[in-house]
Amino acid sequence: NMNRDYRKNLDFTYNLLNLPYQVKQQDTVRATYTYLADGAKLAATADTIVAGAISLHGDIVYVTQRKGFDYFGSLVYTNNNGIRTLESTSFGGGRINRTGTNAYDINYFITDHLGSTRVIVDNNGIIKEQKDFYPFGKEHENSSLMSSTNRWSFNGKEKQTIKDLGWLDFSARMYDSDIGRWFVQDLLQEKKPWISSYNYCLNNPLKYVDPNGMAEWEFSYIQMQIGDKTFEVPHWERISDTGDDMEVDFVHTNEVDEDGSQLTYIYDREGNSNIMKDGRRYLKGGTKRNKDVNWWTIFSEWTNGDGPIRSIFEGEHPSITEGILKDLKYVSELQEFVKSNKMKSNTAIRFGALGILLAHDNMQLQMMGSYNVSFYKLGDKILSIALDSKSRTSYYLHLPFVNNYERSHEKTRQGNTYQVYMFLLK
Repeated sequence: NMNRDYRKNLDFTYNLLNLPYQVKQQDTVRATYTYLADGAKLAATADTIVAGAISLHGDIVYVTQRKGFDYFGSLVYTNNNGIRTLESTSFGGGRINRTGTNAYDINYFITDHLGSTRVIVDNNGIIKEQKDFYPFGKEHENSSLMSSTNRWSFNGKEKQTIKDLGWLDFSARMYDSDIGRWFVQDLLQEKKPWISSYNYCLNNPLKYVDPNGMAEWEFSYIQMQIGDKTFEVPHWERISDTGDDMEVDFVHTNEVDEDGSQLTYIYDREGNSNIMKDGRRYLKGGTKRNKDVNWWTIFSEWTNGDGPIRSIFEGEHPSITEGILKDLKYVSELQEFVKSNKMKSNTAIRFGALGILLAHDNMQLQMMGSYNVSFYKLGDKILSIALDSKSRTSYYLHLPFVNNYERSHEKTRQGNTYQVYMFLLK
């Protein structure tokens, strides 16, 4: 960790989570941070020594005043010597600021593709703030632009204005946009051993964004039609709402491993992560299926050539709870994975004659037959992803004269369809 900043003559101490606890300038405490056990910030305060009353002996008595901010979910309070007053709260499009007793000001944030606040307008559309940034987040100094007291700026992160510290709070780490570096090492540094763990966005902030101080997300370009003009705009490639039922996000990148497989990062909402191979191919463009879709629906769609080509079943879907989780072969593979203490694993579940007997009247398993399953550790949970497909060769027991074809073929009946079943286990 950075223990001393010689540029500003500051000294740092950290808590057990490697988050800044106290910032000193010589013997004076400039800032103190308080957190919950999971690292969520509760308070950021600063002590100021001011002259108080005159003693009986004629001496000036100095007192310490503590001022700063307290955080309760989306609510931010000012703290003035223990007296809390609501300052602001966030909403999807910006912030609502308290301006007086029962008086509030709605500020709408206009952001760029990185999530940085570039323009703030009020409820009447009047511009209250304009900001431009250098690639690594330092603000342009431009007196011609409107300014305000808004603290949420580059990447939408809160600037630490206490004692003019000026850092950006990315949750997992503090970031100094003046030098384009973090204060502490990356919690996921073992995934990128070839580069400094203090780097910001792999030293390429034009291509990557770091959502929380732990890993970089990549964006690609899509075409957007505005009037008679077509623009290429960057966007973050996230798989629609897939994973939301489990509070898991899938982020596709253009990175590849040593085998040339595309890499997809898996994150849960508690900060745990893993890496999936070829996630874009399996997940992108899939249709999330409702709980009324069952094995007969999938079989009928394959037979008739209708319905989505790629289906995603998630969480507590009956196809999972009454199907895969009742598969004794799957349960056996899961137990082996737990014993192995591996971070991830992939295996094939072979159906065969024994599978027919074990499945008995479980038509979900009878319909699936053989399938592949992957396990990914996310903290104390295991993400399980089962991949299946419906094709002519599997239906006709791999007879040599039977060929497969994709749904785009002129023969749409019995064209290949693909199913993904994903769920979390504790």
